[in-house]
Amino acid sequence: MKIKKLLVLSLATFLVSQCAMFKGAASEAAADATVSYARDLAPLMEKNCAPCHFPDKGKADMLNDYDKVRRHIRGILYRVQLDPSKADYMPYKQKKAGWTAEEIALFQTWQAEGFAP
Repeated sequence: MKIKKLLVLSLATFLVSQCAMFKGAASEAAADATVSYARDLAPLMEKNCAPCHFPDKGKADMLNDYDKVRRHIRGILYRVQLDPSKADYMPYKQKKAGWTAEEIALFQTWQAEGFAP
C-alpha cells in the first residue's frame, strides 16, 4: 500500500513540475514576442471588425478583447483568408476592405509566438 501511495505521489509531483515548466516556457515565449495584442492587434480588430463585433453596435460574437480574440483566432484567420465570394468571408458582405497580407501575418505571428497580451 505504501508503494502505491509513493508511486501516486511521485507521479503527481512529476506532473506538477512539468506543468510549471510548460507555463514558464509559454510565459518566456510571450515575453520575447514581437507582436502584442494591445499594441499591434487591438487597433486592427477595431478598424476591421467594428462595429459588428464590438459592444457599441455589435450583434455578432464580440471580438473586442484579448481573451475573445485569442479564443477565436483560428476562425478569424480562416474567415479573413477565404475568397471574398464565399458566404463566410469576413468582413461580412465586404462592408469594409479585406485584411491585408501584412495584417494576417501579424495575427499568425501572434499565434505562433504564444499570444502576448
